Amino acid sequence: MSVQNKSVEIGLKTQINRQVGLKDFQENVTKHTQTHLVDAWKSLLINGMEDDKVSEMIWDYCLSSPDKLWLYLNSSTFGIYSKIGEYENKKGYKSLAHFTENGQYLDSVFTLGKNPVGYKGYFRLSKTRFQLDITKLLTITKFNDAYILAKLFKPIPLSVETQKPKKILIIESDEEDEDDEEV
Repeated sequence: MSVQNKSVEIGLKTQINRQVGLKDFQENVTKHTQTHLVDAWKSLLINGMEDDKVSEMIWDYCLSSPDKLWLYLNSSTFGIYSKIGEYENKKGYKSLAHFTENGQYLDSVFTLGKNPVGYKGYFRLSKTRFQLDITKLLTITKFNDAYILAKLFKPIPLSVETQKPKKILIIESDEEDEDDEEV
C-alpha cells in the first residue's frame, strides 16, 4: 500500500471516529434532556399543576422534538390494512403484492392472501392516533439511563365495526352509462 493510500485511509478513519463521537454525544444530550423533562413534569404534577397543562407540555415536546417518537404496533389497531398493488421484481416479473400505507413492500399475495391484512410496524406519534395517559407519568421508570416516552402513550383503537378491512368490488363494463348517452 502506498504512502498516499495509507494517509487517505487514516484520514477516513479519523472522520468516521469523529462522526461516531458526535452521534454518541447527541444521544447523551437527548437522554439527559428527556430525563430532566420527565422529572420536571412529574414534579409539576405532584405539586398540583393541572393535568391538562402538564399534558399540553408533554404533547408540545413530543410533537416538536427533532427526535420523533414512533411506536411499534399492529396496523389493524388503527383500522389500517395492507394495500394490494402490482409489484415488479428485479427480473421484470410482475405480480400482486401487499404494501404498507407508506408504500413499503410487505409480501406477495400468494403468501398473505387476496384480502388486505394488518401488519406490524412503527407508527409516528400523533394526536389522531394516540392518547396520552398522564397517570403513567408518575410510575414511568428508566431503561438504560433514559425514560421511554412512548410508554406514556396508548393507541386510540377504532370501534369493532370500522376495524375490519372492506372488500371493494370493482365491476368494469363495456356498456356506456345511461347518463352518457346522447338523446
